[in-house]
Amino acid sequence: MRLAYIKLAGFKSFAEPTTVPISHDLVGIVGPNGCGKSNVIDAVRWVLGESKASALRGDSMQDVIFSGSENRKAIGRASVEIVFDNHLNKITGQWSSYTEIAIKRVLHRNGISSYFINNLQVRRRDISDLFLGTGVGSHGYAIIEQGMISRIIEAKPLELKNFLEEAAGISQYRERRHDTSLRLTETRKNLIRLEDIHQELETQLQRLETQANTAMQYQLLQDAAHKSQSLLWLQRRADAMHQRDAAKKEIQKLEVELGITLSTQHNAEKDYENTRKKEQAINEQLLQIQGQLYSADAEIGRLQQEITYLRNTQDRLTQQIQRTDAQLQENHQLKETRLENLRHWRQEKADAELSHQCKIIVYKEENNKLPAVETEFFNHQKKLNAYRDNLLILEQTNQLEENHLSHAEKNIQQLETRFARLSNEQNELISIEPSMLMELQSEIAHIERALKDGTLKCKSLENHLSDAAINKQHIIDNIQALQHALSQAIARFSALDDLQKKLNNNQDLNTWLSKHKLDLLPRLWQKIHITPEWENALEAVLRERLNGIESEQLDHVLNWIDDAPNLKWTIFDKNQPNLSDAASRSATHNLVNCRKLLVFLTVAQPEIRQVLENWLYPVYVTEDTKEGLIKRAALKPDEIIVTRQGHIITHNSFTFYAPDSDLHGVLSRQQELIQIQTEIDQHESSLQKQRILLSEAEQQHIELTNILRTVNENNKQLQEQWHKQQLEVVKLTQVNERTTHRNEQINFELTEIRRALDHEISLQKSAKTRFENNLIQIETLKNDEKQAQSTWEATNQALINLRQKILQSAQEVQEAAFHVKTCQNKIIEIEIHIQTIEADLQKLTENHTNLVGEKEKLDTNRINALLHDAQAQRKLIEQAALQVRHEASNIVKELQEIENIRMTSEQKSYSLRETISKFQLKEQAAAITMSQFDTLINEADIEVELLLPLLNKKNTTALQSEIDQINTKIAELGPVNLGALKELEIARARGSNLLIQLHDIGAAIATLDNAIQQIDRETQSRLNDTFYLINKYLDEIFPVIFTGGRARLEFCDNKILDSGLLLMAQPPGKKNSSIHLLSGGEKALTALALIFSLFRLNPAPFCLLDEVDAPLDDNNTKRFCEIVKNMTQHTQFLFISHNKITMEMAQRLIGVTMQEQGVSRIVTVDLADAITMGKRDKQAAIQ
Repeated sequence: MRLAYIKLAGFKSFAEPTTVPISHDLVGIVGPNGCGKSNVIDAVRWVLGESKASALRGDSMQDVIFSGSENRKAIGRASVEIVFDNHLNKITGQWSSYTEIAIKRVLHRNGISSYFINNLQVRRRDISDLFLGTGVGSHGYAIIEQGMISRIIEAKPLELKNFLEEAAGISQYRERRHDTSLRLTETRKNLIRLEDIHQELETQLQRLETQANTAMQYQLLQDAAHKSQSLLWLQRRADAMHQRDAAKKEIQKLEVELGITLSTQHNAEKDYENTRKKEQAINEQLLQIQGQLYSADAEIGRLQQEITYLRNTQDRLTQQIQRTDAQLQENHQLKETRLENLRHWRQEKADAELSHQCKIIVYKEENNKLPAVETEFFNHQKKLNAYRDNLLILEQTNQLEENHLSHAEKNIQQLETRFARLSNEQNELISIEPSMLMELQSEIAHIERALKDGTLKCKSLENHLSDAAINKQHIIDNIQALQHALSQAIARFSALDDLQKKLNNNQDLNTWLSKHKLDLLPRLWQKIHITPEWENALEAVLRERLNGIESEQLDHVLNWIDDAPNLKWTIFDKNQPNLSDAASRSATHNLVNCRKLLVFLTVAQPEIRQVLENWLYPVYVTEDTKEGLIKRAALKPDEIIVTRQGHIITHNSFTFYAPDSDLHGVLSRQQELIQIQTEIDQHESSLQKQRILLSEAEQQHIELTNILRTVNENNKQLQEQWHKQQLEVVKLTQVNERTTHRNEQINFELTEIRRALDHEISLQKSAKTRFENNLIQIETLKNDEKQAQSTWEATNQALINLRQKILQSAQEVQEAAFHVKTCQNKIIEIEIHIQTIEADLQKLTENHTNLVGEKEKLDTNRINALLHDAQAQRKLIEQAALQVRHEASNIVKELQEIENIRMTSEQKSYSLRETISKFQLKEQAAAITMSQFDTLINEADIEVELLLPLLNKKNTTALQSEIDQINTKIAELGPVNLGALKELEIARARGSNLLIQLHDIGAAIATLDNAIQQIDRETQSRLNDTFYLINKYLDEIFPVIFTGGRARLEFCDNKILDSGLLLMAQPPGKKNSSIHLLSGGEKALTALALIFSLFRLNPAPFCLLDEVDAPLDDNNTKRFCEIVKNMTQHTQFLFISHNKITMEMAQRLIGVTMQEQGVSRIVTVDLADAITMGKRDKQAAIQ
């Protein structure tokens, strides 16, 4: 599996959609600092499910979204997609069939993150599971970022162990164990909850039994209260009937008296109407006279108002004439004032226009001087800037030369130090004798033969152990299946048995049976068996006899007649069969040509068989209803035909069957109970056999495990011996090789150092000479700059003064123009006012003339004469009105006398009606009371005929007292749960289900414990092997990187699963006690040795390296590059580096640039293609 390319859009500095092609095994990413190279590594880590913002160098996960730059707005989402080439089908699971797998992650500003595999949305965990055990992931070692090398060295023991687990491929086991532990915890919690519920249910059952007894007492008391209440209602209904009859008699008597009173009232009303007509005639005459009087008064008032109006009008006209004269005089004065103002502003305007022209001439003269002064200013400024630029360039050049001097001194010092160190190292090199190596190799060959035999034996035992484990698991599966089937059968048996027991739940019947000691006797349905599908037929015929009880003597029934049960029930005598009668009847029943129902019955007891023959001798069966209807003609009066469904056919009738009692299905349930009991017995027998087999399999598994453990321990000891001998050989061989190689290497390096020293000294001298020359030129330029600065400042001040004069002249011109405009506006305003005043004078003159004419037209003499005539006519009308009022007063007195008579009669009739209404209300109240009690009696379904003999034996007070006593007893019972019986049944069923669940959960816990133990065993085995191999590869890789020394991993304690790891490293010539005492470069090389050992054990499909070569010198960088090249056979490398040596090993270089500030872009170069093109160009140039 190889990385094909990476797509980024809106991720950190990659604002635009960008594709990073990775088509080679060694791909390098290069570019200046801060251009966004590490963002490519962050993108890969992020798309693989990284959820910590700090691991991506951010404060929150939204920091990975492009946040904008100076020229770009922020983006609302970030997406990264990595595409893998899977043509070799290295990925397992549901994605193995795809030749290309694309993993994509999208994050929005609102925090919603989505994951996709081949454009199908998945969970984050699906992506993590895809790379479990490959070294790629949050705890993997395939992505090594900046600073991660130091974190590996300084990691805690448990953190370091995560790398070992990832290399061992047991991270998937760890995830499975974690999930299994969580499920086990939840299962144990469920078990505790179920146990609590079961205990609670036991307490509830006890409480419900008590409540059920209370409910039965409550029902008895309610029946007694119902009977007393019914008697009370009947008694009160009779009392209401007597009250209704008495009210009817009183109403008839009052109605006669009301008729006499109404007659008297009617006569008084007739007299009142006649007198009323006379009164209306007098009133009409009086109204006519009053109308004439009102007309006279109105005319007098009108004339008086007219006279008053004329006088007021004269006064008003006089006042208006005076006001008009005053306004005319005021307007003439105002007109003179406005004309004087007009002459003043015209003179002011002429003076302002002359001043404005003078100031314009001054402004133009000053403005013409400005171009010459500005030109001089810009020339001096340009000259000053040129001096400053030259001075800045010389200062920067001199600073650079100074840096070259310090760098050369530092390089010379480093080279001298390195020369001394290499000389000392060359003197300390040692060599090993060949004979010692030969002896060690012969011992290794002997150990290898013994180890091979042990490995073969171990594999054989592992195969046997695997077969035993499979057999054990198969038996466990069989046991679990049998336990599940058994629990289901028990549950069905309990449910059916509860239904059968409900037949005995009638409290009254149970009490009666217990009283007569019949409650322990079996029922008839428990002693018979019928062929399946004929249960309904037998139930339809026998009905309640199915629940009957046998008796030795049927005569005992006479003792129970007075104390009979309150429902249908049967007792049969099994000792007096009528065999001769049954035989004779059976001989005459062949005419129907049908089988009898007895044929389908199976009865163990002969006496029960005889009873059933007596009951069922006339019962025939048919499977077809149509056939039964045809054969009914042959039936005798006491014979019947019953169908499979239970329908009954007689000679003259057809009765449909329908379940109408608790006995329905009792026979089918009884047969099913027998079958389930047989099934339970079979399951228990099979379960016992499987448990014996499981015990034997477990014993075999333990024996094989012990043998395998012994063999593994022996192999481990041999492996350790072989490893020690091999390590010693490798050490001695490597010491010889390293000594020779190192000696040559030191000679070469010493030569190179001498050359480098000569070169650096020559560079130092030339840089010093250039530095001194630059100092002299800088001093000269500074003097020239000061002179140019003073000249520029003088020119600048002259330019500023001229611009201020021009600005002041422009302001004066504007002020003069504004003054001219103000004068013109004032002149226009005054002219408008004069025109308005002249118009007002003309209107006032016309108004004055009109008012004088109107006043002369007014005359009051004619109206005074009319007023005198109207007052004389009014006096005559008043005399006629007095006479008519006297006649009207006499008629009013007569009306009052008649009204008194009518009112007396009306009051008496009203009183009588009220009395009648009261009695009618009493009658209605009695009728309503009777109706209410009738409704209560009908709703209560009271048998009135049975209660009538008891009526009037007790009065209502006694009945009410009896009811109160019963209610008191009911209240003493306290709260009554009427549904307690039903709740009790439900609680018992729930208890049986809880027991089944407790059993299932116990089995589940045992299964989960076994799974965890198996995972722990597998994890420990793999961890041991991985630990051994990693140490082996460390012993090989560490001396190559350091040219000597040794490194190893050690457990903190003996508990491998829980113990952390310590990394111990000792470079050649050092005996440090802790890895923290190493230098930065040594720590980096040690971490790389560990990582490359992990890769050698479990190569990750790809590896990302972010400037891991930064702390390495050139020689160590070359070793690092060689190791990386050797590992490209199994792993694809994508690295970031600033080192030229590391860049040279890349097959493709990807450049990251930031031409636009804050936005990264990609430039790719295929080095092989570039070299080929260079060779072609060179050949073409030669030709």
